[in-house]
Amino acid sequence: MDPPPEDPPCSKAYKAAVHERHSMVDASVHEDHSMVDADGSGTGHAQQGLHELFVDLVMVQRWPSDEAELAFFLKTKGGLHQEKLKRPDSQGDSISIEGLFQAQQGEKVPKTVLVEGIPGIGKTFTMQKVITDWASNRTYNQIFQFVFYVACRDVASCQQDVSLNDVLFSDFKELSQTLKEALLAQPEKVLLILDGLDHVDRSDGQTCQDVAFDTKLPPRLLLGQVLERKVLPEASLLITTRPGTLACLDAIDRHVTILGFSQEGQRQYFSKFFRSECLAAVAMDCLRRDQDLIALCFIPLFCHLACRSLLLGSDSVQRQDTTMQLLTSFYSRLLGRTPLDSHHARCLTGLALHGIKQRKVIFDDQDLKSHDVPVTPPTCCFLNKVPSTGLQSGPRYSFGHLTLQELLAAVHCVSSLDVEEPMQVLEDVLSSKERRSNLMNCEFDLMMHHIPIQPLLDEIPDETHLLAMVRFMFGLLKGNSTAALGLSPNPQLQKRLLDWIQKALAKQISDEEVRLLLYGCLYEIQDDSFVRQALKEKDWFYIHGCRSRPVDYAVASYCLLRCEGMTSLCLSKCRLGIQGLKALLSVLPDCSRKLQSMSLHEDTFGNEGIKLLAPVLRTLDLTTLSLWHNKLTDDCMAALSPALQEMKNLKILDIQHNCFQDGSVPGLLGTLQRCRGLERLVLASNQLGDKGVKLLSEGLKRHGSNLQVLWLSDNGLTDACAQDLVIALQANPSLSVDLSRNSFSDQSIPSFLPVIKNLWSDFPEWNKFSPEGKERLKSAARKAQEQERSREMGAQLVKFFKGLKGPHH
Repeated sequence: MDPPPEDPPCSKAYKAAVHERHSMVDASVHEDHSMVDADGSGTGHAQQGLHELFVDLVMVQRWPSDEAELAFFLKTKGGLHQEKLKRPDSQGDSISIEGLFQAQQGEKVPKTVLVEGIPGIGKTFTMQKVITDWASNRTYNQIFQFVFYVACRDVASCQQDVSLNDVLFSDFKELSQTLKEALLAQPEKVLLILDGLDHVDRSDGQTCQDVAFDTKLPPRLLLGQVLERKVLPEASLLITTRPGTLACLDAIDRHVTILGFSQEGQRQYFSKFFRSECLAAVAMDCLRRDQDLIALCFIPLFCHLACRSLLLGSDSVQRQDTTMQLLTSFYSRLLGRTPLDSHHARCLTGLALHGIKQRKVIFDDQDLKSHDVPVTPPTCCFLNKVPSTGLQSGPRYSFGHLTLQELLAAVHCVSSLDVEEPMQVLEDVLSSKERRSNLMNCEFDLMMHHIPIQPLLDEIPDETHLLAMVRFMFGLLKGNSTAALGLSPNPQLQKRLLDWIQKALAKQISDEEVRLLLYGCLYEIQDDSFVRQALKEKDWFYIHGCRSRPVDYAVASYCLLRCEGMTSLCLSKCRLGIQGLKALLSVLPDCSRKLQSMSLHEDTFGNEGIKLLAPVLRTLDLTTLSLWHNKLTDDCMAALSPALQEMKNLKILDIQHNCFQDGSVPGLLGTLQRCRGLERLVLASNQLGDKGVKLLSEGLKRHGSNLQVLWLSDNGLTDACAQDLVIALQANPSLSVDLSRNSFSDQSIPSFLPVIKNLWSDFPEWNKFSPEGKERLKSAARKAQEQERSREMGAQLVKFFKGLKGPHH
């Protein structure tokens, strides 16, 4: 490629001025160090330049291809969108900033490019990047000698007539004359960026003839003449707008849609925001635990607000704001200086609720008319025009994202004068989930009677689509979340919601989503008195992780701290990770006054997690501790055992399904010696092997214990350790052992016969005994049971006759 031609002096001076004006655009903004552009996009910290902060957005042509595709995108909260973001080149429709004005196969170089995108998606920020890259000789220098940025909203708000000369040179007056001469000498080498065309009302259809560069016109009319190429017609145009503007523009050579951050783009943005790859990874993990948050992080503005909502520690990140607070901040930024009046807000939120109930995401003119929703600038912050397919009888509209629609629907519910309206929604959700849960609990019985379950499930309405809205209803009760829309919560609603959630928690519905929803509702309301009241009857706190996502540990920690009567805590499959475990353990000492039982199942936090857990265990007075399926190894026992030895009231220790080998046995024996009240030790599905069990047996023989039950199933045991086990059992005659799912054979039968009463009844079936060996063991077990029954009967008879003799005989 040939080098760009030498810039004339006026162009060099103009580029320097442009670079100074735009590249540090965020350094002159608000005290909160956020940069919010004309359509709401945020950039991050203040003292960084635009080039350092910018992350490429995914831009595509021909998106979406039809209304059905858009509807699917909205209903799946961006499922199709995320697929497109993952593979933007899959259909050859991805385009870069540099490619906007490049000819594609069989096409000429475009003169007018339209860049479309929902509010907050980064249109203005991208345009700022275009002009600063040009001023820095990074792009477009082969094509354009001059690039001018025009903020349409600022121009449209002018109170006096202006010319294109005024608009382009108002910030560069000292260069205006030389710039004008150079520009008019080669107008085909000029690019005009018209940012925010949706702020210009062109419905009056006014036009003019013979408009010169210096002709003064009403601002909106002037912009219309530029679009119609009545003034500076040779220039190229780069136009940004919200969806739905294409129909009112004539000659568009290229139509591009900004989809937002790809997943890699989100990662880059977090890294730049936090200035640390490690903290960025932790922050993204924190947000991923809330589907409604991470689903919106492809929008740069929301991604920026989400980053700002996180509290940084030296090696941790914690959420400060609820989902509700973040979404409220988001739509307040979208509204900006044009708030909705209460009537139109009520109508708009009513339309949102109608759509949520009907699972409807695309609306026509009749829908808007029936809810009295006007298509005006404030409502257009929330409603976007759907691209026309040519088969429609009128325009179509959608909310920018399903989460935003759910939020507005919740606003309608909580501000309703009729409190029964939102309560009916809640009852529908609870009733549906309870009926489906009860049916699923009967699945085995139905299967045994050859009754298919799916037709029965299909008869019960699935109200899953209402869950997010229900959570938002609770979040809207506090603070001024609805103030930006001119609406207030119904004061009668809070008491009714408290009654409802108490009833819902008492039902103990097994549906994972419902349990997470209820705790999420309590977190969103952020009212300690309300939450404590809701949880006051609960003596157990149980969360079984939802299959689709990990548990939000901010939610779990918040509710856990306010469950004052809790005696039992169980978190299963929550996928807390190290950060989540830290958050949980930070509140556990404060809520452990009555805690007796704690179970952390299938979180796989491993050795690092045990090192965090052990100091906290020392502060608890537990009778039951269960840590199964956490990938714990021998190294863990060094940290765990000293803590266990201080738990004097511990009766049950369940550490099955881990990776313990013989190296863990010294720690186990130390625990048995110090915790003399320990009655049940569950070591099933580990890797102790013969060596480990020999060490354990030696310790039990030498020191004894009060163990009643020992689980050693599935530990790779063979005949080599049989005699050691027998000696340990003879030294502890009250101990019962599970040895199933090992590899004992007929060779060990003579050893086991003397202690057959101490072995579980399924022992013969789940090993490698021959049929004859199995029968020999079962026969010995039956004989031992008969002898035991005879002894018990004899003891009862002796007791009976002693009672007949009375106290004086």
